[in-house]
Amino acid sequence: MTGTTTAVFPIPPFGNPEVGLLVNQIVNSAGVPGGLAQYMNQALGEAVNNNAITITFAGGATQILPSLDHGALVNATGGAITTVMPPIGGVGRLFEVVKTDSSANTVTITAPAGSTFADGTTTFLLYSQNDYVDVLANAITGFYHIRGFRQRSASNTGGFAGAAGCAQIQQSGLNQSISNNTLTTVQFTFKNFDTGLPNPYWNSASPNVLTAPVKGIFQVTGSMEFTAATESAGEIKLYLIGGGGYGAVTGAPIAAAGQSSALSVSGLFSLTSGQVVSMQCLQNSTGSININSNSANSSPVMSIVQVG
Repeated sequence: MTGTTTAVFPIPPFGNPEVGLLVNQIVNSAGVPGGLAQYMNQALGEAVNNNAITITFAGGATQILPSLDHGALVNATGGAITTVMPPIGGVGRLFEVVKTDSSANTVTITAPAGSTFADGTTTFLLYSQNDYVDVLANAITGFYHIRGFRQRSASNTGGFAGAAGCAQIQQSGLNQSISNNTLTTVQFTFKNFDTGLPNPYWNSASPNVLTAPVKGIFQVTGSMEFTAATESAGEIKLYLIGGGGYGAVTGAPIAAAGQSSALSVSGLFSLTSGQVVSMQCLQNSTGSININSNSANSSPVMSIVQVG
């Protein structure tokens, strides 16, 4: 075979809803050097240059973005600011929001009532100076699509555009008691780390659960040890429960009287944004047994990481 055949996809005018459908197509021709990505970058650059707006806290803590292709430069020095994205209308829109100040105040980009990002979430946060997000408002799908971002927080100083981070929580000093034949939620008191994006996995107001910050597949692992038992019969079971059902379970016979028992469990969960995972315990020794939380090496731990 001789010669070369080149597939050329026509590029619609900027602001056309077809822009959203062409995001994943590869365009490679002499007429469009660099393909769609270059076109989109050039179009966004023109929008930022021609329709740049500046938002400050003086204008209010919540401000609505204009219904046009544009760049919004947000200065949150005076306080945290929430910017509401324009409604998805008859044509697609592409806009960029940039946090320009160095304060610790966040900039929240939120969807208007009745709309969401493609993953079902409704907000996206910018934490640090020069953090940004590029958003496509797609009139055909009815969703906002994040095209690219840089998002740096204290726990994610690299600002990577990757998975939704990870977290680990632990119990300390409680010596929680597990009653006979009573499914009991394991309690936690602090986090060892939490790099959840765009929101943390752990909240001190709900310390016994880990909350998915985005829709995805998550690996969850838990472990715990029990103090020396006075009973020598029965079984201990450890469960991971999330997304409305049981995700993983493990069990072991209760150790001989005077000896401690340890268990670990791990499982994959398909979660939507806001769904929670907890670790629960059940035992049938006929009496109560205590969780050992007096040592960092033996106290209950639960970890989560997004894997897909």
